[in-house]
Amino acid sequence: MTTYDVAILGAGPGGYEAALRAHAKGLRPVLIEKKDVGGVCLNQGCIPTKVLLSIAKLLDRVKAAEALGIDVSGVSFRWPQMLKQKEAVVSGLQRSMLGQVTKAGIPLVKGTGRILPNRRIEVTTGGGQRQEISAKAIVIATGSRPKPFPKVSFDGVRILSSDDLLKLIEVPKHLVVIGGGAVGVEFASLFHSLGTEVAMVELLDRLIPLEDSDLGKRLEMSFKRRGINVHTGTQVTGIVKTDSLVTVQLDSGVKLSGEKVLVSIGRDRNTSGLGLEEVGIKLEGDAIRVNEYLETDAKGIYAIGDVTNLPQLAHVASFGADLVIDHVLDPKTKRAFPVHAIPNCIFCEPAIASVGLTLESAAKQGVEAKETRVLLSSEGKAHVEGALEGFVKLVIDARKGTVIGGHVMGGEAGEVIGAITVAVTHQLHVKDLQKTIFPHPTYQELISRAARLLME
Repeated sequence: MTTYDVAILGAGPGGYEAALRAHAKGLRPVLIEKKDVGGVCLNQGCIPTKVLLSIAKLLDRVKAAEALGIDVSGVSFRWPQMLKQKEAVVSGLQRSMLGQVTKAGIPLVKGTGRILPNRRIEVTTGGGQRQEISAKAIVIATGSRPKPFPKVSFDGVRILSSDDLLKLIEVPKHLVVIGGGAVGVEFASLFHSLGTEVAMVELLDRLIPLEDSDLGKRLEMSFKRRGINVHTGTQVTGIVKTDSLVTVQLDSGVKLSGEKVLVSIGRDRNTSGLGLEEVGIKLEGDAIRVNEYLETDAKGIYAIGDVTNLPQLAHVASFGADLVIDHVLDPKTKRAFPVHAIPNCIFCEPAIASVGLTLESAAKQGVEAKETRVLLSSEGKAHVEGALEGFVKLVIDARKGTVIGGHVMGGEAGEVIGAITVAVTHQLHVKDLQKTIFPHPTYQELISRAARLLME
Protein backbone atom coordinates (compact mmCIF):
# COMPACT_ATOMS: atom_id res chain seq x y z
CA MET A 1 0.00 0.00 0.00
CA THR A 2 1.41 3.35 -1.12
CA THR A 3 1.15 6.34 1.23
CA TYR A 4 0.78 9.93 0.01
CA ASP A 5 0.51 13.29 1.70
CA VAL A 6 -2.80 14.04 -0.03
CA ALA A 7 -5.21 11.72 -1.84
CA ILE A 8 -7.74 13.53 -4.03
CA LEU A 9 -10.97 11.92 -5.18
CA GLY A 10 -12.02 13.54 -8.46
CA ALA A 11 -10.02 15.39 -11.10
CA GLY A 12 -12.43 18.22 -11.89
CA PRO A 13 -11.50 21.89 -11.42
CA GLY A 14 -11.28 21.38 -7.65
CA GLY A 15 -9.37 18.10 -7.57
CA TYR A 16 -7.04 19.07 -10.40
CA GLU A 17 -6.14 22.37 -8.74
CA ALA A 18 -5.69 20.65 -5.37
CA ALA A 19 -3.20 18.21 -6.90
CA LEU A 20 -1.15 20.91 -8.63
CA ARG A 21 -1.25 23.17 -5.57
CA ALA A 22 -0.11 20.32 -3.31
CA HIS A 23 2.76 19.47 -5.66
CA ALA A 24 3.82 23.13 -5.87
CA LYS A 25 3.93 23.29 -2.07
CA GLY A 26 6.19 20.27 -1.81
CA LEU A 27 3.55 17.71 -0.88
CA ARG A 28 3.14 14.32 -2.52
CA PRO A 29 -0.38 14.08 -3.99
CA VAL A 30 -2.25 11.33 -5.82
CA LEU A 31 -5.24 12.03 -8.08
CA ILE A 32 -8.04 9.47 -8.41
CA GLU A 33 -10.52 9.84 -11.29
CA LYS A 34 -12.92 7.32 -12.84
CA LYS A 35 -13.68 9.33 -16.00
CA ASP A 36 -11.93 12.28 -17.63
CA VAL A 37 -9.64 14.90 -16.17
CA GLY A 38 -11.43 18.25 -16.04
CA GLY A 39 -14.69 16.96 -14.59
CA VAL A 40 -18.08 18.39 -15.50
CA CYS A 41 -16.72 21.90 -16.02
CA LEU A 42 -14.39 20.98 -18.85
CA ASN A 43 -16.24 18.06 -20.38
CA GLN A 44 -19.99 18.72 -19.98
CA GLY A 45 -20.38 22.15 -18.38
CA CYS A 46 -18.64 25.51 -18.35
CA ILE A 47 -16.28 25.15 -21.30
CA PRO A 48 -18.33 23.31 -23.96
CA THR A 49 -21.46 25.37 -23.30
CA LYS A 50 -19.51 28.64 -23.41
CA VAL A 51 -17.92 27.68 -26.73
CA LEU A 52 -21.37 27.20 -28.26
CA LEU A 53 -22.79 30.32 -26.57
CA SER A 54 -19.86 32.37 -27.85
CA ILE A 55 -20.56 31.22 -31.41
CA ALA A 56 -24.28 31.90 -31.01
CA LYS A 57 -23.55 35.40 -29.70
CA LEU A 58 -21.32 36.06 -32.70
CA LEU A 59 -24.10 34.84 -34.98
CA ASP A 60 -26.57 37.22 -33.34
CA ARG A 61 -24.17 40.15 -33.77
CA VAL A 62 -23.53 39.29 -37.42
CA LYS A 63 -27.27 39.17 -38.10
CA ALA A 64 -27.67 42.57 -36.43
CA ALA A 65 -24.84 44.06 -38.49
CA GLU A 66 -27.19 44.83 -41.41
CA ALA A 67 -28.42 47.90 -39.51
CA LEU A 68 -24.80 49.08 -39.22
CA GLY A 69 -24.23 49.03 -42.95
CA ILE A 70 -22.68 45.58 -43.30
CA ASP A 71 -24.17 43.25 -45.90
CA VAL A 72 -24.73 39.91 -44.18
CA SER A 73 -27.17 38.33 -46.61
CA GLY A 74 -27.03 34.55 -46.65
CA VAL A 75 -25.52 34.21 -43.17
CA SER A 76 -26.13 30.79 -41.65
CA PHE A 77 -24.48 28.36 -39.25
CA ARG A 78 -23.24 24.77 -39.44
CA TRP A 79 -24.02 22.82 -36.28
CA PRO A 80 -21.55 19.98 -37.00
CA GLN A 81 -18.76 22.55 -37.31
CA MET A 82 -19.85 24.18 -34.07
CA LEU A 83 -19.66 20.81 -32.34
CA LYS A 84 -16.27 20.20 -33.89
CA GLN A 85 -15.02 23.51 -32.50
CA LYS A 86 -16.44 22.62 -29.07
CA GLU A 87 -14.64 19.29 -29.09
CA ALA A 88 -11.40 20.88 -30.26
CA VAL A 89 -11.43 23.34 -27.36
CA VAL A 90 -12.32 20.67 -24.81
CA SER A 91 -9.75 18.15 -26.03
CA GLY A 92 -7.06 20.84 -26.23
CA LEU A 93 -7.65 21.95 -22.66
CA GLN A 94 -7.83 18.35 -21.48
CA ARG A 95 -4.45 17.59 -23.08
CA SER A 96 -3.04 20.67 -21.36
CA MET A 97 -4.38 19.58 -17.97
CA LEU A 98 -3.08 16.03 -18.38
CA GLY A 99 0.25 17.44 -19.50
CA GLN A 100 0.59 19.53 -16.35
CA VAL A 101 -0.27 16.56 -14.14
CA THR A 102 2.20 14.34 -15.99
CA LYS A 103 4.96 16.97 -15.99
CA ALA A 104 4.55 17.41 -12.24
CA GLY A 105 4.86 13.66 -11.77
CA ILE A 106 1.52 13.43 -10.01
CA PRO A 107 0.16 9.85 -10.08
CA LEU A 108 -3.24 9.63 -11.80
CA VAL A 109 -5.12 6.52 -10.75
CA LYS A 110 -8.06 5.62 -13.01
CA GLY A 111 -10.88 4.11 -11.01
CA THR A 112 -13.60 4.57 -8.41
CA GLY A 113 -12.51 5.36 -4.87
CA ARG A 114 -14.12 4.36 -1.59
CA ILE A 115 -12.90 5.84 1.68
CA LEU A 116 -11.88 3.41 4.42
CA PRO A 117 -11.04 4.07 8.08
CA ASN A 118 -7.65 5.57 8.98
CA ARG A 119 -7.59 7.71 5.83
CA ARG A 120 -7.26 4.87 3.38
CA ILE A 121 -8.91 4.64 -0.04
CA GLU A 122 -9.80 1.51 -1.95
CA VAL A 123 -9.70 2.15 -5.70
CA THR A 124 -11.56 -0.17 -8.08
CA THR A 125 -10.55 0.07 -11.73
CA GLY A 126 -12.79 -0.49 -14.73
CA GLY A 127 -11.47 -4.03 -14.97
CA GLY A 128 -12.46 -4.80 -11.40
CA GLN A 129 -8.95 -4.74 -9.98
CA ARG A 130 -8.48 -3.16 -6.58
CA GLN A 131 -5.68 -1.29 -4.92
CA GLU A 132 -5.39 0.48 -1.61
CA ILE A 133 -3.96 3.94 -1.04
CA SER A 134 -3.11 5.60 2.26
CA ALA A 135 -2.87 9.35 2.81
CA LYS A 136 -2.25 11.84 5.58
CA ALA A 137 -5.17 13.89 4.21
CA ILE A 138 -8.03 13.20 1.80
CA VAL A 139 -9.84 15.73 -0.40
CA ILE A 140 -13.25 14.72 -1.75
CA ALA A 141 -13.99 16.48 -5.05
CA THR A 142 -16.38 14.06 -6.74
CA GLY A 143 -18.69 16.70 -8.22
CA SER A 144 -22.31 16.35 -9.30
CA ARG A 145 -24.62 15.14 -12.07
CA PRO A 146 -27.90 16.37 -13.62
CA LYS A 147 -31.00 15.82 -11.48
CA PRO A 148 -33.83 14.00 -13.32
CA PHE A 149 -37.46 15.07 -13.16
CA PRO A 150 -39.35 13.06 -10.49
CA LYS A 151 -40.39 9.64 -11.84
CA VAL A 152 -39.13 10.55 -15.34
CA SER A 153 -35.71 9.27 -16.41
CA PHE A 154 -33.39 10.84 -18.94
CA ASP A 155 -33.53 8.83 -22.16
CA GLY A 156 -31.00 10.78 -24.23
CA VAL A 157 -33.47 11.02 -27.10
CA ARG A 158 -36.53 13.04 -26.07
CA ILE A 159 -35.98 13.81 -22.39
CA LEU A 160 -32.52 15.27 -22.06
CA SER A 161 -30.04 16.37 -19.44
CA SER A 162 -27.61 19.18 -20.12
CA ASP A 163 -25.02 16.48 -20.89
CA ASP A 164 -27.32 14.97 -23.53
CA LEU A 165 -28.02 18.33 -25.15
CA LEU A 166 -24.33 18.82 -25.89
CA LYS A 167 -24.30 15.56 -27.87
CA LEU A 168 -27.18 16.33 -30.26
CA ILE A 169 -26.21 15.77 -33.86
CA GLU A 170 -28.94 18.16 -35.07
CA VAL A 171 -30.42 21.37 -33.73
CA PRO A 172 -33.98 20.63 -32.56
CA LYS A 173 -36.87 22.50 -34.13
CA HIS A 174 -38.67 22.73 -30.78
CA LEU A 175 -37.26 22.64 -27.25
CA VAL A 176 -39.09 22.79 -23.92
CA VAL A 177 -36.85 23.77 -21.00
CA ILE A 178 -37.98 22.74 -17.52
CA GLY A 179 -36.18 24.91 -14.98
CA GLY A 180 -35.26 28.57 -15.29
CA GLY A 181 -31.95 28.55 -13.44
CA ALA A 182 -28.53 29.21 -14.95
CA VAL A 183 -28.39 26.02 -17.04
CA GLY A 184 -31.92 26.45 -18.35
CA VAL A 185 -31.57 30.07 -19.43
CA GLU A 186 -28.18 29.48 -21.06
CA PHE A 187 -29.48 26.64 -23.23
CA ALA A 188 -32.71 28.50 -23.98
CA SER A 189 -30.69 31.49 -25.15
CA LEU A 190 -28.31 29.32 -27.18
CA PHE A 191 -30.90 27.34 -29.10
CA HIS A 192 -33.17 30.32 -29.67
CA SER A 193 -30.23 32.04 -31.39
CA LEU A 194 -29.92 28.96 -33.60
CA GLY A 195 -33.57 29.15 -34.70
CA THR A 196 -35.14 26.66 -32.29
CA GLU A 197 -38.63 27.44 -31.01
CA VAL A 198 -38.05 27.52 -27.24
CA ALA A 199 -40.50 27.37 -24.34
CA MET A 200 -39.45 27.64 -20.69
CA VAL A 201 -41.15 26.62 -17.44
CA GLU A 202 -40.03 27.82 -13.99
CA LEU A 203 -41.76 26.83 -10.76
CA LEU A 204 -40.93 30.07 -8.93
CA ASP A 205 -42.14 33.55 -9.83
CA ARG A 206 -39.19 34.57 -12.01
CA LEU A 207 -36.28 33.23 -14.03
CA ILE A 208 -32.94 32.72 -12.23
CA PRO A 209 -34.84 32.85 -8.90
CA LEU A 210 -31.68 32.65 -6.79
CA GLU A 211 -30.47 35.96 -8.22
CA ASP A 212 -31.52 39.56 -7.59
CA SER A 213 -35.24 39.94 -8.36
CA ASP A 214 -34.60 42.71 -10.92
CA LEU A 215 -32.30 40.40 -12.85
CA GLY A 216 -34.87 37.61 -13.06
CA LYS A 217 -37.82 39.81 -13.97
CA ARG A 218 -35.92 41.80 -16.59
CA LEU A 219 -34.40 38.66 -18.09
CA GLU A 220 -37.90 37.22 -18.50
CA MET A 221 -38.98 40.42 -20.28
CA SER A 222 -35.93 40.24 -22.52
CA PHE A 223 -36.50 36.59 -23.37
CA LYS A 224 -40.13 37.25 -24.24
CA ARG A 225 -39.12 40.14 -26.52
CA ARG A 226 -36.75 37.76 -28.29
CA GLY A 227 -39.61 35.31 -28.84
CA ILE A 228 -38.90 32.76 -26.09
CA ASN A 229 -42.13 31.46 -24.57
CA VAL A 230 -41.66 31.83 -20.78
CA HIS A 231 -43.98 30.43 -18.09
CA THR A 232 -42.99 31.44 -14.55
CA GLY A 233 -44.82 30.60 -11.33
CA THR A 234 -45.91 27.42 -13.05
CA GLN A 235 -45.59 23.77 -12.08
CA VAL A 236 -45.06 20.84 -14.43
CA THR A 237 -47.68 18.22 -13.60
CA GLY A 238 -46.82 15.62 -16.20
CA ILE A 239 -44.56 14.64 -19.09
CA VAL A 240 -45.89 12.40 -21.88
CA LYS A 241 -43.50 11.02 -24.48
CA THR A 242 -44.27 9.71 -27.98
CA ASP A 243 -42.00 8.62 -30.81
CA SER A 244 -41.80 12.11 -32.26
CA LEU A 245 -42.78 14.57 -29.50
CA VAL A 246 -42.82 15.18 -25.78
CA THR A 247 -45.77 16.99 -24.19
CA VAL A 248 -45.28 18.89 -20.96
CA GLN A 249 -48.47 19.47 -18.97
CA LEU A 250 -48.58 22.60 -16.76
CA ASP A 251 -50.80 23.24 -13.74
CA SER A 252 -52.25 26.22 -15.63
CA GLY A 253 -53.81 23.80 -18.10
CA VAL A 254 -51.33 24.74 -20.86
CA LYS A 255 -49.65 21.93 -22.78
CA LEU A 256 -46.23 22.52 -24.33
CA SER A 257 -45.10 20.12 -27.03
CA GLY A 258 -41.55 19.86 -28.25
CA GLU A 259 -39.19 17.67 -30.19
CA LYS A 260 -36.89 17.67 -27.15
CA VAL A 261 -37.28 18.48 -23.45
CA LEU A 262 -34.37 19.70 -21.36
CA VAL A 263 -34.71 18.98 -17.64
CA SER A 264 -32.57 21.54 -15.79
CA ILE A 265 -33.91 21.48 -12.24
CA GLY A 266 -30.59 21.22 -10.43
CA ARG A 267 -27.82 18.72 -9.84
CA ASP A 268 -27.41 15.69 -7.57
CA ARG A 269 -24.13 15.45 -5.69
CA ASN A 270 -21.93 12.40 -6.21
CA THR A 271 -21.77 11.15 -2.63
CA SER A 272 -23.09 7.60 -2.91
CA GLY A 273 -20.61 4.75 -2.77
CA LEU A 274 -17.87 6.82 -1.16
CA GLY A 275 -18.07 5.10 2.22
CA LEU A 276 -18.87 8.35 4.00
CA GLU A 277 -20.98 6.88 6.79
CA GLU A 278 -18.32 4.32 7.70
CA VAL A 279 -15.79 7.07 8.40
CA GLY A 280 -18.20 9.41 10.19
CA ILE A 281 -18.80 12.01 7.47
CA LYS A 282 -22.23 13.65 7.81
CA LEU A 283 -24.48 14.79 4.97
CA GLU A 284 -26.96 17.65 4.73
CA GLY A 285 -29.41 16.30 2.20
CA ASP A 286 -27.05 14.87 -0.42
CA ALA A 287 -24.30 17.44 0.32
CA ILE A 288 -21.23 16.71 2.41
CA ARG A 289 -21.33 18.91 5.47
CA VAL A 290 -18.23 21.10 5.79
CA ASN A 291 -17.24 23.92 8.09
CA GLU A 292 -15.85 27.30 7.02
CA TYR A 293 -12.45 25.65 6.43
CA LEU A 294 -13.99 22.93 4.22
CA GLU A 295 -13.32 20.25 6.83
CA THR A 296 -15.76 17.35 7.06
CA ASP A 297 -16.75 15.66 10.32
CA ALA A 298 -13.88 13.21 9.86
CA LYS A 299 -10.45 14.50 10.88
CA GLY A 300 -8.05 14.98 8.00
CA ILE A 301 -10.78 14.65 5.33
CA TYR A 302 -11.93 17.71 3.37
CA ALA A 303 -14.57 18.25 0.69
CA ILE A 304 -14.62 20.89 -2.05
CA GLY A 305 -16.78 21.91 -4.98
CA ASP A 306 -20.17 20.63 -6.08
CA VAL A 307 -20.21 17.80 -3.56
CA THR A 308 -20.50 20.29 -0.66
CA ASN A 309 -23.31 22.63 0.37
CA LEU A 310 -21.57 25.60 -1.28
CA PRO A 311 -22.75 26.96 -4.67
CA GLN A 312 -22.03 24.50 -7.47
CA LEU A 313 -19.57 26.60 -9.43
CA ALA A 314 -16.17 25.66 -10.87
CA HIS A 315 -14.42 28.65 -9.30
CA VAL A 316 -15.82 27.70 -5.89
CA ALA A 317 -14.16 24.29 -6.30
CA SER A 318 -10.78 25.64 -7.45
CA PHE A 319 -10.71 28.32 -4.74
CA GLY A 320 -11.58 25.66 -2.18
CA ALA A 321 -8.66 23.56 -3.42
CA ASP A 322 -6.24 26.37 -2.69
CA LEU A 323 -7.69 26.91 0.78
CA VAL A 324 -7.64 23.22 1.70
CA ILE A 325 -4.05 22.58 0.63
CA ASP A 326 -2.87 25.56 2.69
CA HIS A 327 -4.70 24.01 5.65
CA VAL A 328 -3.12 20.60 5.02
CA LEU A 329 0.31 22.25 5.04
CA ASP A 330 -0.41 24.06 8.27
CA PRO A 331 -3.54 23.02 10.22
CA LYS A 332 -3.17 26.17 12.28
CA THR A 333 -3.99 28.17 9.16
CA LYS A 334 -7.56 29.23 9.70
CA ARG A 335 -8.48 30.85 6.40
CA ALA A 336 -12.23 30.61 6.07
CA PHE A 337 -13.99 30.26 2.73
CA PRO A 338 -15.37 33.72 1.78
CA VAL A 339 -19.00 32.69 1.38
CA HIS A 340 -20.04 36.36 1.39
CA ALA A 341 -18.24 37.04 -1.89
CA ILE A 342 -18.90 34.23 -4.38
CA PRO A 343 -19.42 35.62 -7.89
CA ASN A 344 -21.81 33.93 -10.31
CA CYS A 345 -21.97 34.44 -14.06
CA ILE A 346 -24.72 33.31 -16.43
CA PHE A 347 -23.76 33.51 -20.09
CA CYS A 348 -27.17 33.88 -21.67
CA GLU A 349 -28.08 36.89 -23.80
CA PRO A 350 -28.20 39.38 -22.14
CA ALA A 351 -25.49 38.16 -19.77
CA ILE A 352 -26.06 38.08 -16.01
CA ALA A 353 -23.57 38.30 -13.13
CA SER A 354 -23.82 38.77 -9.39
CA VAL A 355 -21.90 38.69 -6.13
CA GLY A 356 -22.83 39.06 -2.48
CA LEU A 357 -26.14 40.15 -1.05
CA THR A 358 -29.29 41.51 -2.61
CA LEU A 359 -31.46 44.05 -0.82
CA GLU A 360 -33.84 41.24 0.10
CA SER A 361 -31.19 38.82 1.40
CA ALA A 362 -29.54 41.62 3.38
CA ALA A 363 -32.84 42.33 5.13
CA LYS A 364 -33.20 38.64 6.01
CA GLN A 365 -29.79 38.79 7.68
CA GLY A 366 -30.75 41.88 9.62
CA VAL A 367 -28.49 44.16 7.61
CA GLU A 368 -29.82 47.63 6.81
CA ALA A 369 -28.87 48.08 3.18
CA LYS A 370 -29.45 50.39 0.27
CA GLU A 371 -28.89 50.01 -3.45
CA THR A 372 -28.62 52.00 -6.61
CA ARG A 373 -28.93 50.98 -10.25
CA VAL A 374 -27.33 52.59 -13.29
CA LEU A 375 -28.59 51.70 -16.76
CA LEU A 376 -26.14 50.52 -19.42
CA SER A 377 -27.75 52.95 -21.83
CA SER A 378 -26.22 55.83 -19.84
CA GLU A 379 -22.70 54.69 -20.76
CA GLY A 380 -20.89 55.35 -24.03
CA LYS A 381 -19.48 51.83 -24.26
CA ALA A 382 -23.00 50.40 -24.50
CA HIS A 383 -23.78 52.68 -27.45
CA VAL A 384 -20.49 51.80 -29.12
CA GLU A 385 -21.32 48.10 -28.86
CA GLY A 386 -25.02 48.56 -29.61
CA ALA A 387 -25.86 46.72 -26.35
CA LEU A 388 -28.14 49.07 -24.45
CA GLU A 389 -30.12 46.54 -22.44
CA GLY A 390 -29.17 46.05 -18.81
CA PHE A 391 -27.80 47.74 -15.72
CA VAL A 392 -25.18 47.71 -12.98
CA LYS A 393 -26.44 47.64 -9.40
CA LEU A 394 -24.48 48.15 -6.19
CA VAL A 395 -25.67 47.19 -2.70
CA ILE A 396 -24.04 48.68 0.39
CA ASP A 397 -24.39 48.37 4.14
CA ALA A 398 -26.29 51.57 4.91
CA ARG A 399 -24.61 52.02 8.29
CA LYS A 400 -21.03 51.09 7.47
CA GLY A 401 -20.94 52.20 3.85
CA THR A 402 -19.22 48.95 2.81
CA VAL A 403 -20.02 47.24 -0.48
CA ILE A 404 -21.93 44.00 0.21
CA GLY A 405 -23.30 43.11 -3.21
CA GLY A 406 -23.36 43.79 -6.91
CA HIS A 407 -25.64 42.67 -9.75
CA VAL A 408 -25.10 43.17 -13.48
CA MET A 409 -27.22 42.57 -16.56
CA GLY A 410 -25.96 43.02 -20.11
CA GLY A 411 -22.66 44.17 -21.53
CA GLU A 412 -19.65 42.21 -20.35
CA ALA A 413 -21.37 41.27 -17.09
CA GLY A 414 -18.90 38.53 -16.20
CA GLU A 415 -15.98 40.93 -16.48
CA VAL A 416 -17.66 43.81 -14.63
CA ILE A 417 -18.56 41.61 -11.67
CA GLY A 418 -14.88 40.87 -11.06
CA ALA A 419 -14.18 44.41 -9.90
CA ILE A 420 -17.23 44.41 -7.65
CA THR A 421 -16.17 41.04 -6.22
CA VAL A 422 -12.89 42.57 -5.06
CA ALA A 423 -14.87 45.26 -3.24
CA VAL A 424 -17.22 42.76 -1.61
CA THR A 425 -14.42 40.35 -0.67
CA HIS A 426 -12.37 43.00 1.10
CA GLN A 427 -15.37 44.95 2.40
CA LEU A 428 -14.28 48.14 0.69
CA HIS A 429 -16.13 51.34 1.47
CA VAL A 430 -18.24 52.69 -1.36
CA LYS A 431 -15.93 55.76 -1.30
CA ASP A 432 -13.10 53.47 -2.47
CA LEU A 433 -15.03 52.73 -5.66
CA GLN A 434 -16.00 56.35 -6.06
CA LYS A 435 -12.31 57.35 -5.90
CA THR A 436 -11.17 54.61 -8.33
CA ILE A 437 -10.42 55.58 -11.93
CA PHE A 438 -12.04 53.12 -14.32
CA PRO A 439 -10.94 53.19 -17.99
CA HIS A 440 -13.12 54.81 -20.66
CA PRO A 441 -15.05 53.68 -22.57
CA THR A 442 -15.83 50.51 -20.61
CA TYR A 443 -18.80 49.04 -18.80
CA GLN A 444 -16.79 49.20 -15.58
CA GLU A 445 -17.28 52.97 -15.48
CA LEU A 446 -20.82 52.23 -14.34
CA ILE A 447 -19.40 50.95 -11.05
CA SER A 448 -17.97 54.33 -10.08
CA ARG A 449 -21.11 56.04 -11.30
CA ALA A 450 -23.25 53.82 -9.07
CA ALA A 451 -20.88 54.48 -6.18
CA ARG A 452 -21.25 58.25 -6.61
CA LEU A 453 -25.05 57.95 -6.56
CA LEU A 454 -24.86 56.01 -3.29
CA MET A 455 -22.79 58.80 -1.76
CA GLU A 456 -25.26 61.52 -2.66
